[in-house]
Amino acid sequence: MRLDDLPDDILVLSFSQCDIDTLFAIRLACRSLRAVTDAYIKTIAPNVARNTFPSASPFVQTPCEGPSLHWLRGLIPAYLAAVTLDKDKLRRFPYINSGYPYGIPYESEDPKAIYWRRRLANGWKVMRSFHLISRDVYAPGGQALYERAKLIKRVSSGMRTSRMWQAVSCPYQACTEHGMKHIFDSKSGQSGWSDSVEEVRRKESLVLKKRLASLRALTQDELLDYTYLWRLFLWTFRPYRKPATSLPDCIDGKSQVASDVRWQAEISSISQGCSWLMWFLLHFGTTPFWRQWKPDDAVNSGQANSVRDLIWKERSSRSHHQIELEREYMARFEFALRRRCLSRGQNARLDLEIREGRVVKTVSLECIPWDYDQAPIISKPACDFPWYSGRKLVWLARDVWMMLGEGTIQAPPATSPNSADGEENEEVGGFGDETRGALVDVPYLVYLGLKDAQDMDDESEWFHDGVGMHF
Repeated sequence: MRLDDLPDDILVLSFSQCDIDTLFAIRLACRSLRAVTDAYIKTIAPNVARNTFPSASPFVQTPCEGPSLHWLRGLIPAYLAAVTLDKDKLRRFPYINSGYPYGIPYESEDPKAIYWRRRLANGWKVMRSFHLISRDVYAPGGQALYERAKLIKRVSSGMRTSRMWQAVSCPYQACTEHGMKHIFDSKSGQSGWSDSVEEVRRKESLVLKKRLASLRALTQDELLDYTYLWRLFLWTFRPYRKPATSLPDCIDGKSQVASDVRWQAEISSISQGCSWLMWFLLHFGTTPFWRQWKPDDAVNSGQANSVRDLIWKERSSRSHHQIELEREYMARFEFALRRRCLSRGQNARLDLEIREGRVVKTVSLECIPWDYDQAPIISKPACDFPWYSGRKLVWLARDVWMMLGEGTIQAPPATSPNSADGEENEEVGGFGDETRGALVDVPYLVYLGLKDAQDMDDESEWFHDGVGMHF
């Protein structure tokens, strides 16, 4: 008997035991299963949400108008936003003069916490909309979107793929594929690469055109939500390997490791809007993060480093010229987007500098203020952290805890010597009600480098003065 031959009541009961990914896959199996899912979605959706997300998820509450497929889809960006804000506490420095960490606890139901989660969820949705443009252009059926007249295409490609043209016109410094020394190289094995780069150029040009057109339909708040997300991504990526791991454990038998990449510079360039990592995120969308942060046992399922592995694979499969080409088109898009986020006075000063002959290609995230994200040396009152209450310990990572109001790092809460399973003693130290939260097993950070954190350059912005926390 086939699955779609079962009675509807059996199917509804079975679908109610699925998680969100399985349910969406079932809807794509056949029309009859999709019809059953859509007809009984108000019964199925709440159970699927409870099966997928932790019980302490404040955003899983059923809306007043009742659950729907649209509501169920919206839980994914809501969850990603909640994880991003909760794990933002893993920054290298807390608010030094305030005694509070960055981040908003996943379980907090404070109105301000809900507000910022909603804003970040909108940022994830905007990012996905930009990703869908790239997906459609790069799809095999997207050839007709950028096909030019055959004669013009043949003439321009013939000229641009010549070795002399590449040697004198390559705009990228330190390009390893072009240069005068390659003029007399054998052309065998190069034409296919040249054609692929020209293909990438045409596709990226069309992606840029379509994304710029989509900006006109977005409001100022939606663009700000998108830029807020990048400010948090600055601290999601780490330029070193995971602490307390060895190099063989980090590589784990993978041959495609971009060990010569200066990941620290790539991460810092996110602030300026000219990082190749930004192209990667908009090209692959939110799916890699959903797979790694999905509320299941990601470590045992082999997804703990899925984002890092995909970045390594894509980076190592590209030539230097293609990487710089993708970076260039991404920088153009980010510049246009961030200009819309600037105030009227900032735009006036920027126009004045351009008229005076200055070349301005990037806009820093520091030019776009955000009340939530301020410098760690700023002293903020306790009322600016309504999601925290009282003097208690907050778990950061591994065995690292922070005392609220003091900002001091402490050992784990005391445990009862008579507790065989290591459960916290409610009477020792007054911290018995402290827990590690619902996201204790979520592998949030993306470790891109191979060096140990302690061996990084002491002059870098990540490790200046030799202080701070390594996560």
